[in-house]
Amino acid sequence: QSNDKGHTHWNGLRPIVEQHPHITFILIHFSLKHKRKDIVDFFNNQPLKNVLPFI
Repeated sequence: QSNDKGHTHWNGLRPIVEQHPHITFILIHFSLKHKRKDIVDFFNNQPLKNVLPFI
């Protein structure tokens, strides 16, 4: 559904983040259906360290 509304899903963004490890990606505007803790936990469990969720 995210693609239908013009939003970007992590599956679409992840390859770009992986291709540019020298860039820090600051992610904003998360769906309200996700709790803050769930977002933080998700990105803490990702092997990529160049992503910062701004929530």
